[in-house]
Amino acid sequence: MLLWTLTYAVMGWGFLELKPLRERLIQWMRRDRILEELRRSASRIRLLQEMLESGINPESKDWERIQEFPAPWNRIVGQSLRDLRNDGAPVLPTLERVHRTLLDQVEFILESKVKSAQALSQAHLSLALIPGFASVLYGFLPGIRESGMAFSLLAIFSTLLSSVAYFWILWMADQARYGDVRSEHRSWWVSIQATLERVFALISSGRPPDLAWRAAIEELLKIDPGLARHWGGNVWDSIAPVSSSDHSECERMMILLGLEIRRSIQISLIEGRGCLDRLESIHRSCFSELKSKVQSELNLLPNRCLKPLFIFVLPGVMLLLCGSLWLSLGEWGL
Repeated sequence: MLLWTLTYAVMGWGFLELKPLRERLIQWMRRDRILEELRRSASRIRLLQEMLESGINPESKDWERIQEFPAPWNRIVGQSLRDLRNDGAPVLPTLERVHRTLLDQVEFILESKVKSAQALSQAHLSLALIPGFASVLYGFLPGIRESGMAFSLLAIFSTLLSSVAYFWILWMADQARYGDVRSEHRSWWVSIQATLERVFALISSGRPPDLAWRAAIEELLKIDPGLARHWGGNVWDSIAPVSSSDHSECERMMILLGLEIRRSIQISLIEGRGCLDRLESIHRSCFSELKSKVQSELNLLPNRCLKPLFIFVLPGVMLLLCGSLWLSLGEWGL
């Protein structure tokens, strides 16, 4: 009874440890759905933009459809447009920025998917190579059928070796698609875009830049407290240096983006000048660098995948081949 209890307890603990893997699998399965939702959201934003440009006042149901956007865009865009309309500020610049941002996000996901396809093909090939090769040896080498148990154990062990390479390649592809950003920080890719868009909308509605920044960070604190703590809610607080040992390069660039935005707001308040154009320029240049970093990681991915292939798949194939020949020759008495 005690042994069964310990077995089920260990099995439950194992399922809990596999939770991050299940979340990534669910996210990977929902990737096409997310792309469709982002495309649909961009088309609705474009429709609102065209209606306003042609002099047609959108109905309330057209504005309410924004709540169907994927999170956090439904809340950020809906609240930003609501504030702009209540203050009588122009909404076309915000609609144009949101439309461009949603399309950039779709393009980013598609490009990552395409460039990681070769690595995923290598991973599937490494997993299927050993069973396929074992089937060929089992069918053509004499004496293998008589050593079925030993050959099966040999094939299973070689398959386990290749499965290590399979999961290693999947992990590398997953890391490259997000620019080596850790899983707990990958929401930053969307949170940054949504938060900065909220800052731009608040400034466009007439809110002072420092108060707009504080309001946006307060909203960010509810959905991504880690990023909010790095950025800081007060633009006048001292800026602490970002350690390169604690964060990857893309994570450092994301944190430094918020700090650079704060510096720009400080300068604009001291000089008494507008800062919206400068903030948008900083935002565009930073995300161009982030995309370049991700593209570099994806371009290096196929070459990096050769390492697990040589370390695990090649020894597995050679072990299966040599073991099969030894069993076959042993049956023939050679």
